[in-house]
Amino acid sequence: MVTSTDLQTVFSWHMDTPVYVVDYAVEAPIIVATGATWVSLQFLVDNERPAPGPALDDLNVIDAWVLHRWDPKAGTASDVATYGLGGAALLTTGLLGKRHGGLAPAVILVEAWTCTGLTVEVLKQATDRSRPFVRYNDPTDDIIKAQQNHDATMSFPSGHTAFAAAATFTVARMLDDVDAVPAWVAYSSAGALTTTVGVLRVLAGKHYPTDVVIGALIGGTYGLVLPVLHHQDRAVSLRVAGPREVAVVVTW
Repeated sequence: MVTSTDLQTVFSWHMDTPVYVVDYAVEAPIIVATGATWVSLQFLVDNERPAPGPALDDLNVIDAWVLHRWDPKAGTASDVATYGLGGAALLTTGLLGKRHGGLAPAVILVEAWTCTGLTVEVLKQATDRSRPFVRYNDPTDDIIKAQQNHDATMSFPSGHTAFAAAATFTVARMLDDVDAVPAWVAYSSAGALTTTVGVLRVLAGKHYPTDVVIGALIGGTYGLVLPVLHHQDRAVSLRVAGPREVAVVVTW
């Protein structure tokens, strides 16, 4: 005989349980600061960079293997996949929030995105790695146009892959935390979706394999860690204890 307790266990993710908590006095400044800095770096730093010439750095065997690829359709597919995953992640966190913390899951997702964006942009600006199509032999007119774009020297790491990883692994961690689906389903799906975006970026000629691997690690790390830090049982928060004192409250 199935009891009410059994049903509550099976459908526990539908119960009104505040699994995630956020402190807006902390989250808002973090999101605004990381997001504003990320956007500033994108549009204000080195925006007048001259057209890049052929990359002179030596490539490893794996990265050299993908040279001379150019597929605009794969590039478009990667855009659609990345934005689609972002929309699906935002919708999912919103639905989870109805039962597990209000706006907290969506806020955590946005924070993962802004932190990912800033980290990716800093590395792009610091490394100035040319994209694979910069080395293209016998480039067509559209490739030549792309080579003249400021973005042509922003190969490392892959932003699309990083954002896809941040979205999918944030959702995967949350679904695991609330026992909505088996953990292996959540994480393997996140890995497969992130890999799909990464492969499309390589096939498009926009990134080297190492670009997408590091991008996935960056986004995946934020996606896995931030939900843990905001879990009600493992919350880490900062509260001002006095005019000259800050108390760190940690529950694990």
